[in-house]
Amino acid sequence: MLCDMCGKNEAIFEYRELDENNKMRVLHLCAECAAKKGLSSPLMIKKDEPVDIARCGTCGLSYEEFKKKGKFGCADCYSAFRAKLYPLLRRIHGSDHHTGKILIRDERMLTLKRNIRELRKELKKALEEEEYEKAAKIRDEISHYEEELKKL
Repeated sequence: MLCDMCGKNEAIFEYRELDENNKMRVLHLCAECAAKKGLSSPLMIKKDEPVDIARCGTCGLSYEEFKKKGKFGCADCYSAFRAKLYPLLRRIHGSDHHTGKILIRDERMLTLKRNIRELRKELKKALEEEEYEKAAKIRDEISHYEEELKKL
């Protein structure tokens, strides 16, 4: 297999990194391109040894450092470690989303917004199917909910 970077030499490294969307990307590299990436020897990492490759692109904090300190280095760490945070939150809190109390006014606002969002989907579908009377009723419902939302 040829090197993914230069396309000339035989690849001897399999280099894994997270891209800007926190997706795993695998590169097959030759010795020369691996050296450019800071890898010096194919023997430097044992095959079964866990490798921490998650790093914040802004502050450089690794996930292992976060685990030791218990604190992030910057606001971008939340995005950089998102995939690892959800299981951690589930383990600690039993869930990865908030289920606590919210103010009644806020709950009403969320319900109205949810209803408006659903009605807009129905409106779009009705218009696509050329059901104009149904679309007019849905439009009126949306207007009613939007007026209620303004009152909050």
